[in-house]
Amino acid sequence: MDIHGNLPFLLCLTVLLINVCGAFSKPEFNVEKTNITVLEGGTAILPCAIVNLGDHKVVWTNMHAILLTYQDRRLIDDTRISVERPYSQDWNLHIRDVLYTDRGRYSCSINTNPVMNTTVNLDVKVPPKIIEELSSSGYQTVEEGRNLDLVCNMTGVPEPVVKWYFVSTWSRELVEVVQSSGDVFTIQNVSRYDDGTYKCVGSNGLEVAVSMEINVNVQFAPKVKLSTKYPGRDTTLECLITANPLHDITWMKNGSSISLYDSSKYQLEEYREDKIHSKTAYLRIMDLQHDDYGEYICFSKNYLGQDQASVILKEAYMAETTTTPTMETTGEQVTVTSSTPRDRENATERNNKTATPPSEAMIEAAQLEYYREQILTNRKWRQLMDTEKTFYEAIIKFLQQKEKENLQ
Repeated sequence: MDIHGNLPFLLCLTVLLINVCGAFSKPEFNVEKTNITVLEGGTAILPCAIVNLGDHKVVWTNMHAILLTYQDRRLIDDTRISVERPYSQDWNLHIRDVLYTDRGRYSCSINTNPVMNTTVNLDVKVPPKIIEELSSSGYQTVEEGRNLDLVCNMTGVPEPVVKWYFVSTWSRELVEVVQSSGDVFTIQNVSRYDDGTYKCVGSNGLEVAVSMEINVNVQFAPKVKLSTKYPGRDTTLECLITANPLHDITWMKNGSSISLYDSSKYQLEEYREDKIHSKTAYLRIMDLQHDDYGEYICFSKNYLGQDQASVILKEAYMAETTTTPTMETTGEQVTVTSSTPRDRENATERNNKTATPPSEAMIEAAQLEYYREQILTNRKWRQLMDTEKTFYEAIIKFLQQKEKENLQ
């Protein structure tokens, strides 16, 4: 038999046998049942590969047994869905912009008798998301002593874990706040030290985390502290006010308001502190005279209350001795005893009928005390002394030595 002569016949017979056998072959799925997980908003590709399909047809149905596709045509009015066939045996179902409601079991079926099918389970993960309409606004105002609920309503799959962080207005430090569970953080009996920024951070194991900041403004009644700075001929009173809201400061002397328009007698300066709810006021009394002694009050108030502190400036009369300014503190009241050269002259005139006339040594000592007082009480010199203490200590030692020589 001539094989070479019959080669075309043999090839045709082989092709015919393949086609006939293929026509009677049963379709088979060339993919195992699988689970697909995708983030909400992404694209889900549900695989389905079939060999020996022949003239049979392929359909996709969802978890509700609704027909989605027939062959490669979409049967429902959802443009997110399509059948993609990168290879001839592929009948993959694509779902774009996946929703959480798309989760469930999908079936790829062949219209054999009985029907053949394979299933794909679609699981949809949802990143954390803050529901703003159910959460606290970004700015909360509360009075000291009340309770406050901060709400950070989050959704997600799996359910997000919420942590709270706090940045205090007073310390500016970030700290984690212990929160047992839930989206609500409750502050019992709010104090001024609860004032600051609260931040909730939600995560559920996915790469995406979300956060929200809530600024808490705690309002409270004023607290006033008053002290003296550099007592002497020009005396400065320092008043520190802590309050929210902050209002103007009132200065009073012996129960009457001080006229700050008298710039020759009084100078007023105010500075806001680094702490947002505090400010410092300085009242400078220049060229201290007998009429300037008395009780000085620093007063402040807001709608939640008021507070004040007082300082008493007293005149010290000296006939034969001199003293440097001294300060005595009792509770909220500060008593300052100060003497100036003019005070000493007035004291000497008032007591010249009974006092012994001062000697030259006493006069020299009084002048020396005056120089020392100027060094210690003059603001500019005092500031220099903070950085050049050695220089001023040398001056004081020189004056002390001079005083000792004069007394000998």
